[in-house]
Amino acid sequence: MSTTTETLRNILQTAPGNWFIRMLLVEELLKEQRVAEAAQALEVEDGLPYDRQFLIYAVKAHGMVNPVRGLEIAEEAIGRFPKLASAWFEKGNLLVLTENREEAYQAYTTAQQLDSSLVNPYTFPPTTPPLPSHVGQSISLRESIASRKEKLAANRRKWNTNDSIISLGTACIVLAIMCLLLLLIDNPVPKPSPPQIVASLIPAEEASTWVQPKIKKQTQKDRPARASSMAMNLVTSVNAAAVSVISFDTPAKDFGVSMTGLTFGNSMNFGGRGGEASVMFFGSKSVGKRFLFILDASGSMTRDQIRLRDKELRKALSQLGSANYHVILFGAGAHFVDKGWRPPKEDFYTYESPQGPYTFVTTDTGFQLENPENFHTPDWLKPEKKQLETSIRYVRQSDTLPGTDWDNALRMGHMMKPPPDVIFFMSDGQDLLLDIDKIIENNHLKGKPKINCLAMQTGFGAEQFSEISKRSGGEFFIIDKRGEPIPGDDYLIDPGLYSRRL
Repeated sequence: MSTTTETLRNILQTAPGNWFIRMLLVEELLKEQRVAEAAQALEVEDGLPYDRQFLIYAVKAHGMVNPVRGLEIAEEAIGRFPKLASAWFEKGNLLVLTENREEAYQAYTTAQQLDSSLVNPYTFPPTTPPLPSHVGQSISLRESIASRKEKLAANRRKWNTNDSIISLGTACIVLAIMCLLLLLIDNPVPKPSPPQIVASLIPAEEASTWVQPKIKKQTQKDRPARASSMAMNLVTSVNAAAVSVISFDTPAKDFGVSMTGLTFGNSMNFGGRGGEASVMFFGSKSVGKRFLFILDASGSMTRDQIRLRDKELRKALSQLGSANYHVILFGAGAHFVDKGWRPPKEDFYTYESPQGPYTFVTTDTGFQLENPENFHTPDWLKPEKKQLETSIRYVRQSDTLPGTDWDNALRMGHMMKPPPDVIFFMSDGQDLLLDIDKIIENNHLKGKPKINCLAMQTGFGAEQFSEISKRSGGEFFIIDKRGEPIPGDDYLIDPGLYSRRL
């Protein structure tokens, strides 16, 4: 087993839901011709991911091992999201592998019609087929998946028949060659050069090349990574920019925690400036007048993690006294928990605010807020009972967001006026394209708030959490599966000691 493969396996043990890492592992195993282990790596208890981005990674990973299975997953993704251009494009890539050029062309064309930045690698057939009638319409997921599975079954029978014909033809050719050699034993002739077999097939990597416009997102960039980013240092042969970052959102709505009878004690505040308070969040305690909670709402967050996040937020807000607060939910982009602020519905990188829409664009470090000079942050919230209940309800009923990008959320938090005194930053995974120096630069320019980092049930990204907290004067804890804090420095000294708690 190579060092790269072993490292990828270790990462998956701490982040089993990360299908990007799983895809890299499958590719490495196939490079080592360990097909059975690659197939085994795809056997997960939770089944297919709910996150849209990870769902596309699952299509690619399964397609490398078994194109037919990859097509089934692509069809399921299309059934869930008829307008998901990346799913149509990956379907085209897999149809190329099965040499079904006409259907591949149709899939590529549909992807291009849904996203004009995508390029159809085929010029066949000469006429462009119309966009399928069901795209953009409300259809039954079960009916859509069933109809597509019937088509796949028909194609599979066709491929099996073709394989049988090819095998029989190959056997006949081999038998004829053997007979010819027997006839020529007594009359040797110069040995001819072996025939060259040339296959005309567009490489999958070339077929999956995307040309992204300014506002279309990518989760990864094919660039050198920091030493602290394990996954990006591992495999340089994978061009992650070829994968769409659109992710499948899972609702994190009502988990049965009643809001009836909520009391916030001394948190009532009927005006005036915020007073100083001591607030604890997941074991990290700080004193200040303005507290900002930046919370992970990405698709990789499980329901148990979301329930734990919301419960702890409620406890922390009850400690505010008269100190002011705000909450940011983040994925690849971010938005404030306040009236008029909304995550995207159709365009997954354009959010809504009271001042209008704002968009995130692709950069060498992942994503960046477009036109930040025109971006307006909201006022700090006063911890009045009704306002606290509204904030908690909003967070509990919020949907998950695509991707994971720490920079955006922290950048937006540092733009608040006046700046926060304390930032509680919680995430369940690592930002592979993190720019820590830029984060600390913004921190020093915008009031130098403490950033207390909380890693939700993972050691993935522990070095980045630790560096951000130390350079900002904050604390770092890892939250175990029971919701108890583990000192981050202790974990970094001996990760194995705490592995069973995560």
